[in-house]
Formats: sequence, C-alpha cells, structure tokens
Amino acid sequence: MDKKNLGGYLYFLAGILFIICAVMGGNYAFYAIGFCFIALGYADKKKNKDE
Repeated sequence: MDKKNLGGYLYFLAGILFIICAVMGGNYAFYAIGFCFIALGYADKKKNKDE
C-alpha cells in the first residue's frame, strides 16, 4: 500500500461506514455524507495517480 494514497483509502472507508450507519439508523443525511466521502476518495485517488 502506498503511503501517499492512504488518504484516498480513508475517504472510501469513511464513506462506506457512513452509508452503513445510514442503513442501520435510517438517517438520510448520512447517505449524502457517505457518498460525498466516496467522491472525495475517488478524486484524491485520481489526483495521486496523475502525480
């Protein structure tokens, strides 16, 4: 695992955990937060891949 891209993986992990919390708790705001974290992880991963 590359240490430079560790932030991207953490964004994905946070997004997945927020979506799981949304499913379990029924709070729709957590879906939006989870998908935002996944999008940030994708953007960070793509940015680090270009460097």
